[in-house]
Amino acid sequence: MLKYGNRGYMEEDKGPMLYKITFSFLAAAILMVILRLISRWYLLRAQRPTLSENLIISSLLIDITSCILIHFQINTGMGKHIEYSRARPAMLVESMKMGLAQNACYQALIGLVKLSILAQFHQIAPPGMQKKVVFWVGVFVSILTLFTVSAAIFQCIPMSAAWDLENFPKGCWNMMEVNFFTSSMSTFLDICIFILPFPSMMKLQITFKKKTTLSLAYSMGLLALVCSIIRLRNIVHFNGEGDFTYVASMVPVWGAIECNAGIICASFPFILPLINRINGFAAQKLTKSRLSPT
Repeated sequence: MLKYGNRGYMEEDKGPMLYKITFSFLAAAILMVILRLISRWYLLRAQRPTLSENLIISSLLIDITSCILIHFQINTGMGKHIEYSRARPAMLVESMKMGLAQNACYQALIGLVKLSILAQFHQIAPPGMQKKVVFWVGVFVSILTLFTVSAAIFQCIPMSAAWDLENFPKGCWNMMEVNFFTSSMSTFLDICIFILPFPSMMKLQITFKKKTTLSLAYSMGLLALVCSIIRLRNIVHFNGEGDFTYVASMVPVWGAIECNAGIICASFPFILPLINRINGFAAQKLTKSRLSPT
């Protein structure tokens, strides 16, 4: 990496890469939710949306908002070196405002995605201890989400101190410690949520093949877990000082990847009927083509 004073240093820009990653995952998440709704409402003839669907649709709307805020962060200097932003103080102030709003969206989004997945598990869990465990994990996630969103919004008193270039971080919490705590808790909960459905699935009265398929579908939750761990690693690697607009530019993007991966993983089990329908249609067409005379 170039150092300050080197030729080309001020022109270094991660922005185009951040755009491609963020909006590619957003597009994939939107597609998966659309396919999920088609599968549920068209193929399975669902009469009304479930709690899980309401939560995932709300998550997607906040996800779109979060990615738009990342767009504005990139436009106001994220991905470029801090010296570039310091030479444009008005732009840096706007970037810090966008960063606060985007972090609040991320905290709400990651909580809603977890709650959507837990709502799915609550539906398939048998009455008894398993259902109670899922319910109380959901309560804990709800309380933690309220705390993390509040901490993101009110990280400074008054709020304007969060973008006061002369006095920052005076009047503010140590957000590196807060982000480390919330990210650690999020990763821990991802591990718990990944484990939760398997005891219930083993008790379902379905064939072994269907159990295996469903288990593999929920195992996609590993993708969101890996993204959560990588985001946590990025926070640990970045100590909150120095060239944060460049060095820490992947932190919100890894958050976007994590949330979009969560939406994709939460939706995947619901599109299995659609995949089976497409496979059946393709097999039928192949059989007809073989039987038809040449």
